[in-house]
Amino acid sequence: MEIEFGKRLPQDLDHAVSVSMPKWDEVVAFGEKHPCYLGKMMTGYPRYFLQPSTRALSDFFSRYGKGEYELFRPFASPRSAEKCVDYVKQRLGPNLQLHREELAIGNNGASQKENSCLRVAVIMASGEEAGLVQEYWKLSGEVMSSRLATFALSGLNGQLLEDSFTSKWELEREKGAQAKLIIRERISKIYSKGLTSKQTGTGPNDVLLFPSGITSIFTARQVVLAWSSLQGRASSDTTVVLGFPFKDTPMIMKATGPHQSFSVGDSRDLDNLETLLKAEGTRVSAVFTETPSNPLLRMTDLGRLRKLADRHEFFVVIDDTIGGLNIEVLKYADMVCTSLTKLFNGSSDVLAGSLALNPNSRFYEFALEYLSSTEVEDLLWCQDACKLEENSRNFEDRTLRTNQNTTTLLELVLKPALGDIFKAIHYPSLHSETKKNYDLVKSRVGGYGSLLSLTFFDEDTARRFYDSLKVYKGPSLGTNFTLAVPFTLLAHYDELEHVDLAYGVNPYLVRVSIGLEDTASLLSIFRKAIESARNKP
Repeated sequence: MEIEFGKRLPQDLDHAVSVSMPKWDEVVAFGEKHPCYLGKMMTGYPRYFLQPSTRALSDFFSRYGKGEYELFRPFASPRSAEKCVDYVKQRLGPNLQLHREELAIGNNGASQKENSCLRVAVIMASGEEAGLVQEYWKLSGEVMSSRLATFALSGLNGQLLEDSFTSKWELEREKGAQAKLIIRERISKIYSKGLTSKQTGTGPNDVLLFPSGITSIFTARQVVLAWSSLQGRASSDTTVVLGFPFKDTPMIMKATGPHQSFSVGDSRDLDNLETLLKAEGTRVSAVFTETPSNPLLRMTDLGRLRKLADRHEFFVVIDDTIGGLNIEVLKYADMVCTSLTKLFNGSSDVLAGSLALNPNSRFYEFALEYLSSTEVEDLLWCQDACKLEENSRNFEDRTLRTNQNTTTLLELVLKPALGDIFKAIHYPSLHSETKKNYDLVKSRVGGYGSLLSLTFFDEDTARRFYDSLKVYKGPSLGTNFTLAVPFTLLAHYDELEHVDLAYGVNPYLVRVSIGLEDTASLLSIFRKAIESARNKP
């Protein structure tokens, strides 16, 4: 079960999106940027770390740099690379040293025809510019898929003759288009279940697909900014992040305009929002929130939030990645963003995301028009779409099975150790206010999910528990296999004291995503880890 630090997880996945981090002290060393452990990273979560094939394509492009640049970052389209350049210009001014190179692959080099060949691009940069290129890659989520990189290399390295490459690319595009339609129809049916009989149902045209979940949040932010610009308030409208979310959501808001965060994780956030809305001269354009939040699994009162949005005319953008099929939130939102990488896919081998529009929203026509414009590209690689369609066919069955595994584990093993080994267990049904808010949106067949977080009284106990827990260990969640990670150490290493004191995110927090393993085996694994944590050396 234990895989060496820095190797793909699981090892048999060529396009794994997670990476093995099996020991507590290894995560600490990684957080401290210890060269030995940074050097062991053979792969990583794709928004933060180039996967092997993407790195190989980056190396291929380095021949254009002539030794002048330290970063070579490939992009799935020339337009995406150009948006990255614009992002850097907005922060450093127009006089940049970076360079953008475009390459057309296939069809005997007929690069003048837009659809005659596969087009990719690379940005070459150094210093501060390189840092901002990486920031755009991470926050926009417009990363190059490892499958796309592998396919592009097959043409660049001569593994396929140009005519064969073009024929294969056209076939893959056709299959990808069919897969995307099926996925959009599948998602729209899920969201239509949560609407009332008097509300317009969600159709496949109301669902957009993206190369990562964060891209859907980044794009939703662009929709809100475009709306504010239309109203003549682009520089003054404030966006609010409600609850303590995954860190990249507030980073997107900070990078793109005025914002505020209310991240206590309970009703005080809505109280603070109401106070802000009543403040003279303040205009809130949107509220972004997670249902439930990552990693504390808190849920805000969506009914109250919706009423405030209707009264003050702002967007509600919900990230329902963790809730998935267990909750029905579209009727409370104007847009719903989801990381399809997680529960929807399950297999941990595809990076993708979706954005669903509520047809009953006052902003629907505007959002649909914006999202249908040339501002938004279809960057989900066709082969990823085919794999995602295949993996998501049993989405509901997997959700129900992991729900049951999680409930059984909590009741029989984890809760009995609360106050002894565990300082706290974060799970929607265990927090009274969250449970009340969650139950209002829980679907007919849904449960409280497969994600939970465990905190400890001291680091030594946390270390003993984590090191002896015989499951896969690394970033991501919603996988078919149980996956654990010292979340705070990994996501907030440079601000451990701050997130603890300000938001109650314990530095000794282990987030666990429960999988499809045999229930009895899971119970045994966690019992043994608890005993190891209890027995001090």
